[in-house]
Formats: sequence, structure tokens, C-alpha cells
Amino acid sequence: MHTIFAAIRFFPYWGIPLAVVLGEIAWYFHRKRSIAQYYFWGLVGTLAVTTILWIVFRGDINSDEWTRQMLR
Repeated sequence: MHTIFAAIRFFPYWGIPLAVVLGEIAWYFHRKRSIAQYYFWGLVGTLAVTTILWIVFRGDINSDEWTRQMLR
């Protein structure tokens, strides 16, 4: 339970580096002309949007409450 709270509370600190790594993988597949690039670009976009929403809705303050409501 504490792991879930910590992962959500610190989401931008691991979400942004993960998006960069996935972007590098997507760029690799782009150079190889593989269709897998679209999957990775989608993940990068999803992480970018959720990170922006986390910041806009003040996830640093409200993430514990959101997690408790979601797990009920």
C-alpha cells in the first residue's frame, strides 16, 4: 500500500525520465521504420499528459486522497 502511495506521490520524478527513455526507444523504431514506434509515442504522450494534469491538479498535495478514494 505504501508503495502505491509513494509511486503516485512522486509520479513526475519517475514519469518524466520514463517518458524520455520511451521517447528514445520510439525514435529508434522510427529510424527502423517499424510500426512499434506508434505504441511508444502513445506511451510518451500519455505520460506527458498525465504529468501535466498531475501538476495542474496539484498531485503533490492531493495524491494521497485520490489514491484512497480509488482503492475503496
